[in-house]
Amino acid sequence: MAIKETDCCKRGNSLLSRMQIEGLICNCFSMNEVMAFLSKEGVDISLDSVRNLSWALDIFRGVQKFHSLSFIVYGSTARGDAGLDSKVQEIQFWQGESFLGSAFRKYGESDLDVRCVAEIPWQIYKSLLDYRAIAKLPPDLNARVKIDSYDFVINEISDKKRPSFYRRILGINNPLILSGWERFEGILELSKKNLIREDIDYEVQMFQLRTLVRRRLLLDNVIFFPGSQLSEMFPVYYNPGNLKNKNIMRNISLRVSFGSQESSLIVVSTEGFEEIDEYLKIISTYPTLPFAEIKRFILQ
Repeated sequence: MAIKETDCCKRGNSLLSRMQIEGLICNCFSMNEVMAFLSKEGVDISLDSVRNLSWALDIFRGVQKFHSLSFIVYGSTARGDAGLDSKVQEIQFWQGESFLGSAFRKYGESDLDVRCVAEIPWQIYKSLLDYRAIAKLPPDLNARVKIDSYDFVINEISDKKRPSFYRRILGINNPLILSGWERFEGILELSKKNLIREDIDYEVQMFQLRTLVRRRLLLDNVIFFPGSQLSEMFPVYYNPGNLKNKNIMRNISLRVSFGSQESSLIVVSTEGFEEIDEYLKIISTYPTLPFAEIKRFILQ
């Protein structure tokens, strides 16, 4: 089902109540238990979202000794079959400050992603590393926790010059917050208050792009859209300023990965379109090869 602007404007509240969240934390220790609990509460989310939430609960319990810890489980409000398809990896090609275009390919299983917000992010980062070292996690798990500070989140939400990741997650979607309700009630309201038109356009265009790319990838191993075409089709999502800001934000956030699968977004510096053609030939020939290895072909 396509995202509608009217649907976006009805959101921005936690998917579950505080009491329901506490019930999940205290009573649900497996994916089946999470699924049964949500069904009993009348909450319908996709199987991938249930898996994401179940994993987030395990991670949360592993580091909950920090009282300032908050987990936002985003992406967990999807319904139907959302998130069950193969992951689509986007490879952005840049020449200096100029965005030349993006290649897309199917690459591995979908990731599990949660976002953590903390008073002291480095404490949580260290705790997550310790947890990863001792936790008995599935060998095929591809997941990551991204960690930001409260100040970072508030500043990002307050900047109305460009679309905001946290405004979209907290102000448009229905996030799941596992802790820190006292802090996040105010942040949720600030997100809804500061929503701008570009936030909604960004969300809608992101959905449209994913639909288009998945349809095209039914026929080809890899597809490429020039930057000018993407900017014309999705003017907010592929605004050069928004792209640069998104890439900077990705680098600022601390992250702990569980599993070795590459990120869904790779940013590459190139000399121009001839080098991009080399990349596309190799990706098309070896569609399942990690991009790090593809890059070695180019550098030889």
